[in-house]
Amino acid sequence: MNLITLGLELNTYRLLIKPKDSTKLLIIYKKDNKEAGYIIINPIDNNSFDIKFNISESYSKIGVGTEALREVVRYLFMEYKADSIKIVNAINNKKAERVIIKNRFILDKADSSNNYYSLDRAEYYKKKEKVQLFDKDGNSLDDIFFRGEKFIDGKYVGVVDIIIYNTKYDKFLMTRRDLNKETYPGFWEISGGAIDYGEDINSAALREAKEETGIALNKVEYKYSTLLEPMLYFTYMGYIDCELDTVVLQEKETIDYKWLEKDEFKQMYEGFNVPDKQKLRLSSLIKKL
Repeated sequence: MNLITLGLELNTYRLLIKPKDSTKLLIIYKKDNKEAGYIIINPIDNNSFDIKFNISESYSKIGVGTEALREVVRYLFMEYKADSIKIVNAINNKKAERVIIKNRFILDKADSSNNYYSLDRAEYYKKKEKVQLFDKDGNSLDDIFFRGEKFIDGKYVGVVDIIIYNTKYDKFLMTRRDLNKETYPGFWEISGGAIDYGEDINSAALREAKEETGIALNKVEYKYSTLLEPMLYFTYMGYIDCELDTVVLQEKETIDYKWLEKDEFKQMYEGFNVPDKQKLRLSSLIKKL
């Protein structure tokens, strides 16, 4: 079993292979560069795995263990294609139990006396989002791909960007990302997101705008696409003539919004509080506004 792909540098922690031990991963908390705990992965029968983990007391309340275990589980199911995973909570530790349950493990009724929790691949995939893949020319592909899987060479996840323009007030909308987002917390951006599997691109633009802002756009207008591997971004203008207080923020996604005059909107994209990749994708369209 090759775990080398789990030598990951993530937002709040790193998962590192312990020297001379191919099954033990150290969890290094990035804020102080200290060991926050470890996860041990042991193969068992029929492409299944047993996981043991330990989180230091001082790191047990900040979510490092939950996130680290989530990444290991994602790797085993989505990249290694494991059939099932078991975790034992031998001493019935309540904090460990919370970490296990947050990662959707279920107490194994057949072995509940030993506090065995299990999760199989079918159950794991039930709540996983299927997203649409495209070739570099923007043609949709039939491949079924789940968010979080290892990317496929030559195939790209489709994403929509929507600049929302209020024709009634001649203003552009920007929303602020939730402070708990893993990437760019607190940054300002336009609306957008991944295209669902089998979804028409225009429909995805309308849906994402509605989900993130509560606004049902009058129409969307496709502008161009940008390939930034492993994503293919489809950029749209979206038009609405609503009142300025119509916006409804999406829980856990956005925490604030503003309607901006054209010059203010352009200035936002010259600042440091907009994601760099979004600036790159939208620069040519924003210059033409």
